[in-house]
Amino acid sequence: MTRRLLNGMEVVQMDEEWIEKAKKKHGMFKHGMVRILPHGYFYGGRAPYFIDKIHTFKFRPDDVIIMTFPKCGTTWMQEIVWNMIYNPNLDNPQAKTSIFLRSPDMSQDMQFDGEEVDNMEVSEFEALFRKIAPDKDPEEGMLLEILDKMEGRRVIKNHYPLCLMTPGLLDKTKVIYVIRNPKDALISYYHFARVMKLFRFSGTLEEFIDDCLKGEVVFMPFWPHVKEAWSQRHHPNMLFVFYEDMKADIMKELRSINTFIGTNLTEQQLENVAKFTSLSAMKSRGDPIDKRNYKTELMEGDTVYMRKGQVGDWKNVFSPELDAKVNKWIEENSKDTDITFNYGN
Repeated sequence: MTRRLLNGMEVVQMDEEWIEKAKKKHGMFKHGMVRILPHGYFYGGRAPYFIDKIHTFKFRPDDVIIMTFPKCGTTWMQEIVWNMIYNPNLDNPQAKTSIFLRSPDMSQDMQFDGEEVDNMEVSEFEALFRKIAPDKDPEEGMLLEILDKMEGRRVIKNHYPLCLMTPGLLDKTKVIYVIRNPKDALISYYHFARVMKLFRFSGTLEEFIDDCLKGEVVFMPFWPHVKEAWSQRHHPNMLFVFYEDMKADIMKELRSINTFIGTNLTEQQLENVAKFTSLSAMKSRGDPIDKRNYKTELMEGDTVYMRKGQVGDWKNVFSPELDAKVNKWIEENSKDTDITFNYGN
């Protein structure tokens, strides 16, 4: 069965045979799985409904959208931007609340259709939604409604690509696109899928990466997402940031963000933000998600959204065979672009 989005793209439903086979390793969605053509973006079955709502969503000129492919530094950048706007002197008590309430994810409503959601803890979102929209149906999109009702300058998380957003998005508001080298991103995504109930992945690293390379993991494929944003990197409302550059010199990147979003912070305030949003500081404050949403135990010292954060960790994990396979995937998909990555070599 196929249909079209408001933007004209085609939605193709995955058949039951494929879903039953995939369930052996992956978590599924109550309304099945879909691909959105021509790029083949792979989402839960309710994604088209929410993407159509995003098509007409009212963005504001002072919004800052943190756009990423999953596990490329999203949470880190959310904390950085939110604290630059609202907590540069480290005196805002709201900084202690979950980043997912301070900086909602407009691509998350689709995920509430996951088969495991009934066994997860989402009361924080529900409580806020009921408070601001008591007469609305949560099935129509809790996060989109929360975002619509938010006052002040919004810091919005989003994993959907530019082509699935409101037409002319970059002429309406600012986007910070964070990208990470795909080898480390795949490793991080594997560990995330392994421990989260929603994803419920039970296979090996090699199996997970094989599925990613085939575009059969939620939010894949990686390359169209990245290359579309890269093609817009010179737009005045787009800031393209490499995760590895943030790791190498965070103050340099903070100064660039400071100029881009117009926060006009002092050097001392930027240093405050750098210290407060360091990986060690964020880990010490704990995960921004209820631990009842974990499927398995975490490795000691890790959290779901903040694991090692290393550049080049793939070298500790990839076998020569897996590295060769991923290298071929990278070569085939990057030959038509001048984007280059730092793999920690």
